[in-house]
Amino acid sequence: PCYSYNELDDPRRATNNLYSSHAICDCEVNWDGWYRLFFDGLSVQMPDTCVDQESCGTHAPLWLKGGHPKVEDGVVTRDVCGHWMNDCCSFLSNPIRVKACPGGYYIYELVKPSFCFLAYCTEVRNINTSYAIVTSATKLEPTPIAPVAPLVDPCYNYSVLDDEWRSTNNRNASEKKCDCEVNWSGWYRLFIKGQSVQMPDTCVAENSCATSAPLWLSGGHPRVEDGVVIRDVCGHWSNNCCYFQSNPIRVKSCPGNYFVYEFVKPEFCSLAYCADPCYSYNELDDPRRATNNLYSSHAICDCEVNWDGWYRLFFDGLSVQMPDTCVDQESCGTHAPLWLKGGHPKVEDGVVTRDVCGHWMNDCCSFLSNPIRVKACPGGYYIYELVKPSFCFLAYCTEVRNINTSYAIVTSATKLEPTPIAQVAPPIDPCQNHSVLDDEWRSSNNRNSSEKKCDCEVNWSGWYRLFIKGQSVQMPDTCVDQESCGTHAPLWLRGGHPRVEDGVVTRDVCGHWSNNCCYFQSNPIRVKACSGNYFVYEFVKPEFCSIAYCAVKQTSIIVSITDPCYSYNELDDPRRATNNLYSSHAICDCEVNWDGWYRLFFDGLSVQMPDTCVDQESCGTHAPLWLKGGHPKVEDGVVTRDVCGHWMNDCCSFLSNPIRVKACPGGYYIYELVKPSFCFLAYCTEVRNINTSYAIVTSATKLEPTPIAQVAPLVDPCYNYSVLDDEWRSTNNRNASEKKCDCEVNWSGWYRLFIKGQSVQMPDTCVAENSCATSAPLWLRGGHPRVEDGVVTRDVCGHWSNNCCYFQSNPIRVKACPGNYFVYEFVKPEFCSLAYCA
Repeated sequence: PCYSYNELDDPRRATNNLYSSHAICDCEVNWDGWYRLFFDGLSVQMPDTCVDQESCGTHAPLWLKGGHPKVEDGVVTRDVCGHWMNDCCSFLSNPIRVKACPGGYYIYELVKPSFCFLAYCTEVRNINTSYAIVTSATKLEPTPIAPVAPLVDPCYNYSVLDDEWRSTNNRNASEKKCDCEVNWSGWYRLFIKGQSVQMPDTCVAENSCATSAPLWLSGGHPRVEDGVVIRDVCGHWSNNCCYFQSNPIRVKSCPGNYFVYEFVKPEFCSLAYCADPCYSYNELDDPRRATNNLYSSHAICDCEVNWDGWYRLFFDGLSVQMPDTCVDQESCGTHAPLWLKGGHPKVEDGVVTRDVCGHWMNDCCSFLSNPIRVKACPGGYYIYELVKPSFCFLAYCTEVRNINTSYAIVTSATKLEPTPIAQVAPPIDPCQNHSVLDDEWRSSNNRNSSEKKCDCEVNWSGWYRLFIKGQSVQMPDTCVDQESCGTHAPLWLRGGHPRVEDGVVTRDVCGHWSNNCCYFQSNPIRVKACSGNYFVYEFVKPEFCSIAYCAVKQTSIIVSITDPCYSYNELDDPRRATNNLYSSHAICDCEVNWDGWYRLFFDGLSVQMPDTCVDQESCGTHAPLWLKGGHPKVEDGVVTRDVCGHWMNDCCSFLSNPIRVKACPGGYYIYELVKPSFCFLAYCTEVRNINTSYAIVTSATKLEPTPIAQVAPLVDPCYNYSVLDDEWRSTNNRNASEKKCDCEVNWSGWYRLFIKGQSVQMPDTCVAENSCATSAPLWLRGGHPRVEDGVVTRDVCGHWSNNCCYFQSNPIRVKACPGNYFVYEFVKPEFCSLAYCA
């Protein structure tokens, strides 16, 4: 259709044609096929943001909701909105299909709107032109007054918006602002006190930004190469981050590291646009808080500080961060120093909440203080929303253990400046500054030793490199046998080793006991991959005895071996198919001598492990194994994933030994399979999207299927789903007398959500308890994917007891579809009463 369309050149439809005496009604037009829009011979497009009512030569002008596609998106379906009664989408008209064409234009498959008087608009707001209003229904040519001018780049043609009250730090202001009262016009760049800032693109607290429901940008900021994009705008209210879905706005990323926004009036009051805390924070430069400030004579107590908003940490002018591993007690100028549990986020994570631990009585988390919010900012620094700790004497630390500096201990509570003894030096790379740890007893081959070691008795200090008999080794990053490594519960690294380019990362540490690979969750440690094919670890005291760090032969960053993407075993065993139910001979993968990496096939067709729950008694076994945490991308390298076995209606009744996984160029995955922790468990192969059947294999030695139907191409769930239209699932349905439970539904395949026939989606931010006609409503954690992401796996959370993720239900698969909708592969939740929300 890019080369076979109708031309629609009707200047009455221009967005700047206001108050026409003859209102167009597109219900009266016999639309036929695809149309390309023009204005006086100039190629234009439909507006994809709100337009003024009584414009475009009609009463309720129609604009495209959801933005225009890219060429690679092909044909997409978009909703169409009509502006009336100050509601940008008062009329939700019939959706249309849209296509972006090579050559920089769009075509639209126009259909009759659902009401009169509604008419399709043509976007001319960025074109310098005016004309006489057309009063005749038959006159289609304008009377030009000024020539068409080139489009103006909003990066260099914007208004400055510098309102200090818009800061997210501005909480509970007595005067509530409302951006409905502003006559917005064109593009704006945000400032606070003359400093360039940006809108937040994660949820902000209610009653901040000097308004009731602060507005934030949903969908993240674009890149420079993305050009002008459309983003939704959400207002946080009633514990729902997107309670108010305000009118979408256009956003552009500009050279010079700033953004411009085409603000429009919100739909409600009191709502106001916010400014991001990454560019509006307090500076905390207090050298007493340094991790190497030991045994201060005056102990800081942060209960006595009136914390106010967000803080960025400094040490004598040098930007630093909170420690995210255990620090020595009696350090940081206090008795029980506070450190960040759970590690720092990445920029794309937005604002996260982290627990805060205080070290006391040789317990790294003796005091579990009040949690704080943390954000990673562009520019490589962090900001923290500090709050009063739950006890005295506790104080927040600043991490200086990698900085070569010393100073006189500050003894005055009011003196915040250090007495320098040595200048601050660049951070010391632990790859070149570590201790050697060569204990033969730490080997994972050392089983059932008579003397049990305990690393609680070691005074750990700094970074360590592991050796056994002078040979470089590493920590295991998969489960090791209990009673190995010279201890009872051997410690292994959960989450996999980093790559050199990852720098210093924080990893959890697990101890294997009572047939549970992570029975003991010890204190996290920091890890770094070094050039030269080795790792260094910042070991800390474990939380229990007898626990000790393990060592295994090095496997993770071998620079000279063949990439396992091109050196693997093939596993083509149709008994393992997800649709092989109730096999008479149950496979037990404990009996297999696994050796290295495997690529999965089904009757010669490349497949993968399922990464959502599968039916028990499938895959030719009793408790089939599936991959928890989703598959990685090629750029992630080798990752470690947990493996779950479905039994007794619990998708993760068996938490088996973790495995390593790698995404390979060419669109396939390889798996380093290991013996499961129990029998009868077996690894599955995903065939639920493949049209195939076969005779069930009853012989333990016969691995070939008896084909009944040929393998067909994968079915795209975007076009093969069930409609789920339950009005009670709405987030607006609060405190229903009858509580629903999705454990009682026999879910099968993919679903698209509707409410009263209108396409909706799962919420991907926390929703209020007792909404969606259930007790703990389920929402999608991790956000929705984009079309180009394909099928992704997302966690599902249930809100209960004021904890947005009190119930961590079974993960589901999600796909974004052309046409601006999503499909979900729902599975039974783990508990009642939980239900999926819309």
